[in-house]
Amino acid sequence: MKLLRFVVLLTFTCLVFMPFKAQASEFNFSVTTIIPDNQIDSSKTYFHLQLDPGAKQTVEILLRNDTDTDVVIEPDIGTASTNVNGVVEYGVIDQEWDESLLFPMEDLVTTEEEIVVPANGEYALPLDITMPEESFDGVMAGGITLQETVEEENKESAEQGLSINNQYAYVVGIVLQQTENPITPDLLLHDVYADQLNARNVIMADIQNPKPMYMNQLAVQAVIKNDANRIVLEAETDGMQMAPNSRFSYPISLEGQPLEAGDYRIELTAISMGKEWQWDEPFTIDEEQAQALNQTDVSIPASDYTWLYVALGIAFIVMAFLLILYYQRKKHKKQLHDAMDKQRASAS
Repeated sequence: MKLLRFVVLLTFTCLVFMPFKAQASEFNFSVTTIIPDNQIDSSKTYFHLQLDPGAKQTVEILLRNDTDTDVVIEPDIGTASTNVNGVVEYGVIDQEWDESLLFPMEDLVTTEEEIVVPANGEYALPLDITMPEESFDGVMAGGITLQETVEEENKESAEQGLSINNQYAYVVGIVLQQTENPITPDLLLHDVYADQLNARNVIMADIQNPKPMYMNQLAVQAVIKNDANRIVLEAETDGMQMAPNSRFSYPISLEGQPLEAGDYRIELTAISMGKEWQWDEPFTIDEEQAQALNQTDVSIPASDYTWLYVALGIAFIVMAFLLILYYQRKKHKKQLHDAMDKQRASAS
């Protein structure tokens, strides 16, 4: 089994770079971004560039290998997304882009499919950027993942049974823009439904950021009421962030309680960028869905039928005793009647 760990070289929280500290043994190569003159903030170690419509530029990332063997790396370009925890991710993920995204980073930045960093040597990896011909306001965000290609484990290791092969990667962010014109923020609530997160029941609220801008310091408050207008669930989270033109499913945990079928309403409030959005939307959980999710929720204790079995056992014993008593009394009556009949017959 392979456990893939992504060590994120850059994490945008309000576009602040945060380095990850790692032991030297975790990487066979190092990464240094070569910041160009048109970098918006030269103190940042990710690429944040402003270019004209249709402009082209090549930037470079310097890869250093201080080991005695060649290192093979597969670069991969991805568009920024927002995960279920309200954290922006810059690596490649397996999900569809939001319909509001006009320019995926994969269409704007290209690089080599595979490179070899020589032993005790360096390699300057070029990133070719081509801006859209159309003029637009806002930012496009993504990143490049740099991960070493690891050979298959040898037969001797495989014969020893299950093993864990840790793989590490750098992710370098890329933010592109054409202007510094302000964008009016907006958030939309699309769907509310029952689902599971880490094999535990949750209510998901799909929130969309349809604008080409980051939604920083996002705070969400959720209240769920049943058809009797009674509060059944509440959740509150702050300090989140959404990538430009992305959506994420905000989870409201049932905290080990089983789902109950019925009609509900969600009252949701989101605050970010000095603005507030409020929604009040109905949703329904049907009986079949509730049963299916409850059966696979690992936090719901399995039903204990011990007392039911005891009660059924006692009921069976009582019924058996009553039946035996009934047949004994019936047999005794019959014997009594037979004796009386014999006595009458002998008397006559």
